[in-house]
Amino acid sequence: SDLVFRLSSERGTLWTETFSPWWYIQAYGLILPLAWFGLRALIKESSLHTDLLFAWLAAAIILSINPLYAGVKFQYLVFSPLALLATRGLLELYAALPLARKLAGSRAAMMGLAGALCLNSLVIPIKDFSSTPLDSKIFMTSEELTTMKWLDRQPDGVVLSSKRAGNRIPWLAGKVVFVGHWFLTPDHDAKLSKARMFFSQQVPLPIRAAILKESRARYVYVSPEEAPEGFDSAGLPLTRIYQAGQHAIYQVDTPDSESNQPAR
Repeated sequence: SDLVFRLSSERGTLWTETFSPWWYIQAYGLILPLAWFGLRALIKESSLHTDLLFAWLAAAIILSINPLYAGVKFQYLVFSPLALLATRGLLELYAALPLARKLAGSRAAMMGLAGALCLNSLVIPIKDFSSTPLDSKIFMTSEELTTMKWLDRQPDGVVLSSKRAGNRIPWLAGKVVFVGHWFLTPDHDAKLSKARMFFSQQVPLPIRAAILKESRARYVYVSPEEAPEGFDSAGLPLTRIYQAGQHAIYQVDTPDSESNQPAR
């Protein structure tokens, strides 16, 4: 009966993203071959513990690759049973191979093994570091961060922006947004469409003005994400109150705007 919960739950069926099998190899690295040895050993056993472990692993894999409901949200559940299988695999190798027992007594070998188990976690960000600034989903420029900090010092009010900025403004600027996180924005798709129309120069001015009024925004956040071809505020009740490079904040003009001057 709760509107927000119902809308958010319905959104889950629209997000069907899953990770590719190659991502699993990168993410789990050396755990996978060790888990294989553990799996071979446990298949020969028959116990409630092994049945539960296999059921857990199977359920986690099925959930993480399901094409119906947010598979990426379940993928992390695969790690725990794999870690348990990898531990059993290490014990099997220790019991079966003299070399494994010899290496187990070497501090250097154990440190090397521990490093190898974690190596993929270090390699992935290093490998992707050069391309990080090109990914606007995870990278923020110094201009954007400076603008967020400035906005954080301003009086409270709704901010109209793109979805990307809408995911960051509540976190970094402490403001309510018109459209932001898909799970936390009721009527997300309609609001997202209206935000895009507001920032489009192809949309007639009366429609943009009506969207601005409907949003009840006090501020408008503008960056290349909102307006890649430039933002035209002509005819709209907006006053630019801050700019840092390609990032700007506009205040919506109201009768009491003069009494709410921006903080320095």
